[in-house]
Amino acid sequence: AENLERSGLGPECMSFAVGYPEDLAAAGVEDGSVDVVVVNSVLELCFDPAAALAQICRVLKSGGELYHATFLADSPVDPAWRSEAVRQCNPLGVALTEGEMHDLCRKAGFGAVRQLGFEPVEPAEQVDSLAGQTFDPGLRRFSQGVVRAFKVGAPAVGDASQTARYLGVSADAEDPFALSDEESFPVGEPVPVSAETAAILANTRYASVFVLGEQVSSR
Repeated sequence: AENLERSGLGPECMSFAVGYPEDLAAAGVEDGSVDVVVVNSVLELCFDPAAALAQICRVLKSGGELYHATFLADSPVDPAWRSEAVRQCNPLGVALTEGEMHDLCRKAGFGAVRQLGFEPVEPAEQVDSLAGQTFDPGLRRFSQGVVRAFKVGAPAVGDASQTARYLGVSADAEDPFALSDEESFPVGEPVPVSAETAAILANTRYASVFVLGEQVSSR
């Protein structure tokens, strides 16, 4: 209610739907009807994460974003432990590697994937025992942050890099603006960006606060 009041939107802008993430159509969520999908540490606990990601991509508008707060691991989970970790709703027990997560997102139809705010974390007590076995934190190391997947077209091979200038727009605008852990934009300063980052900035909700400059190099 507090967030709704701050947004200035009325209650008619809110609705609820019940369904499975692997079949959002059955819940009445139409193609290209959503601007941003926010998921908090549950995507990997779905029965079929790949199908859920494909559904999220389907319902997003062109230029839409999946904002997924999650854990990533430094090595793949033991398949023998996954089903028990899912049963326990244990997000660390099913954490994917960075490569696995990015691959799933791109296969689902997302043209660009970024990571933001990832920091190392210690395994919680809930993963000390899975399937009756001792869970050794030394076997897998974890980090926590946000995976951002954008529904934009992937740039063609050979597309040139450009510069991007962040306008800031308002007095309380974030400065610098962080698109990812590796991409930061101080207000007013031209920053070289890859063709893929240029596609994100030009085709998402950030288009109004960025000016793309001349091409500066070839990829």
